[in-house]
Amino acid sequence: AMSPTLVPRPEDWADNIHMSGFWWDERPMDYTPDPALAEFLRAGDEPVYIGFGSMVSGDMGELAEIIRQAVKLSGVRAVVALGWGQQEAKTKDTNIFYVKSVPHDWLFPHMAGAVHHGGAGTTAAGITAGRPTLVVPFGGDQPFWATRVKALGIGPHAIPRDRLTAPRLARALVDLTETPKYRVAARELGERLRLAQGEFIAANI
Repeated sequence: AMSPTLVPRPEDWADNIHMSGFWWDERPMDYTPDPALAEFLRAGDEPVYIGFGSMVSGDMGELAEIIRQAVKLSGVRAVVALGWGQQEAKTKDTNIFYVKSVPHDWLFPHMAGAVHHGGAGTTAAGITAGRPTLVVPFGGDQPFWATRVKALGIGPHAIPRDRLTAPRLARALVDLTETPKYRVAARELGERLRLAQGEFIAANI
């Protein structure tokens, strides 16, 4: 369930293996954002999304502080998703808005870029929205998606979870948001992915 737009079909795959494209819910979106979130989005430059979903590794309180310090050092604004390891925000920062759950397909088009663990679905959502991506892989298939992001030219080198520090993340946030080639490549790739997905859906209706 992935797109050959992002991962070319391996030549040694048998004919009975099909690449279907990513699986999306095609129903119209029914989502109204929290008024405070809507106000935050209007209040300044496009923020960066930072979230690691269900990933839990090490001291998640420490991870939350790394994110907080990196956002401060980089000078970006951020929407930070509280994952399984961090249920409540323990600090208040004017340049960070904490959320528990917001649909990626609604949120990502409002972001300047996306920072996440590199799960297949989150990666696809960020690319479909045409946004530059920074992957912080925890394990599983996430390092693979991190290499694809870099190979496709839509974001900086990944930072493995066990090497994540506030200064490293801050430098990557600046790179992610201030490197024009990432924005151009992400926008173009997003357009190609949306077109390919639309063609797949039309062919299977």
